[in-house]
Amino acid sequence: QKRLVQTIMNNTKEDFRRYNTIKKITLFVVYSLIFVIAVFVGLMLFDTYPETSDSLGVDKSADPEEIIQAETPAVTEDIIENETLAPTDTSNPAETPVEVLKITYGQPENFGFDPSKLKELDDFIQGQIDEGFPGAVLMVAKNGYIVFHNAYGYSKKYDGMDLIAEFENMQLDTMFDLASLTKIYATTFSIMKLADSGYISLDGKVSDYLSGYDGGDKDEVTIQMLLSHNAGYTDSYYFYRDNAEYSTRERKEVYNTIKQIPLSDIPGNKFVYNDLNYMILGMVVEEVSGMRIDEYAKSNIYEPLGIDEQVTYRPLDIGIEKSMIAASERMGNTRDGSVYFQGIREYTIQGEVHDENAYYSLDQISGHAGLFATCYGLTVLNQLLINRGEYEGVRIYSEDTVNNWLVYFTDSKYQYGFWNAKAASARLVDYVSDSTFYHNGWTGTATIIDLENKLSIILLTNKRHTPCPEGDFEGVKYSIASYTSVIQKVYSAMVE
Repeated sequence: QKRLVQTIMNNTKEDFRRYNTIKKITLFVVYSLIFVIAVFVGLMLFDTYPETSDSLGVDKSADPEEIIQAETPAVTEDIIENETLAPTDTSNPAETPVEVLKITYGQPENFGFDPSKLKELDDFIQGQIDEGFPGAVLMVAKNGYIVFHNAYGYSKKYDGMDLIAEFENMQLDTMFDLASLTKIYATTFSIMKLADSGYISLDGKVSDYLSGYDGGDKDEVTIQMLLSHNAGYTDSYYFYRDNAEYSTRERKEVYNTIKQIPLSDIPGNKFVYNDLNYMILGMVVEEVSGMRIDEYAKSNIYEPLGIDEQVTYRPLDIGIEKSMIAASERMGNTRDGSVYFQGIREYTIQGEVHDENAYYSLDQISGHAGLFATCYGLTVLNQLLINRGEYEGVRIYSEDTVNNWLVYFTDSKYQYGFWNAKAASARLVDYVSDSTFYHNGWTGTATIIDLENKLSIILLTNKRHTPCPEGDFEGVKYSIASYTSVIQKVYSAMVE
């Protein structure tokens, strides 16, 4: 009996050990499954799981055409959809180290500026305000450091013909209607991106990229000719006017009409600054990319740089308050009542593009006008070029693209989307370097990009927000309205 009892007890202990072992294994498996499920759910919630492709499931090593087709959102109805792209040979991003300068604030004396000279500049602009000029914001950056940034005067003084009871103060981050600076910061930048990616070429024929663009000598017009305003268009067109030769208020119809407008001169024969060149370039961006130009510039340039709320078309549509946007003409497009056409705006323009073709016929989005921006946003874009295509670890253009694009032609006033600063202004010849590029905008905006000195100057004003007796804006009579007076003073303050 003792042996029987001992045997039973031994068997019971063995069974108990087996039970405990099975229990531990079972619990381990259950807890492991719970842990794996929790980790998976957490990663899904916080979107931190490793990516082997982008969010659309596109392999980044795939053919560029497949990537663009997958990443391009559905086009709007007024865009002519183009399903094929024609890559051309372009340089790959430079493998050599490039000094990448980030925009931040620095003491001007540490970057070769005389503070007393900058004080003279500050006093000059404030003096213009005291004399009646509406407002301005100036930002100067050297070697990636903002050495001067100030706001002056008022973003809005008038409601219609009447002075408002309390003027709206200009802020450092006030946004402005850029007018023709759109030609640089939306269209030229987008064309550069398409060229850098191999989808267009400077020497490429426009007819190769824009369907229906033909007739006469138009088959000889190149992208470079449009960029440099010597494509052969010498007349201006006012699509918004009731009695205009090509009158239309529909964006899609404007695009169809532009393709039919004949050249006035032989392509490449003569420089004539003309908005039509950049309307067509905007159309090229849209047809080649399959995206409206505002969408293309935003997704390929502004968003990657983190400035899509600082540089944008139609700012009111993205929630920017009118009070943060400088007002332009006080009586719509009427020049204080001296101009009229059907449907003309008669209220103070603030947050809507001023340009008539852009507003009335192109849904406020065009290659020649419509962009709004702050000084900071434009300074980042200038720095991108000064850095030869890279900013804060984001490469937008290859170094070769920037170097080959921003070149100094002594016999060319306007080249590849920029004014040659020395050739364009006798007042700047003794100040700027040979690698300085310039542009201005009708509403009161100007930019300087000096590659040699790594200098950026952004001057934004609302000089048209003034009385306009007999069609002449009082704001353009001030010294600051010519822009070069400010640019000269900035260079004069740069003592090293």
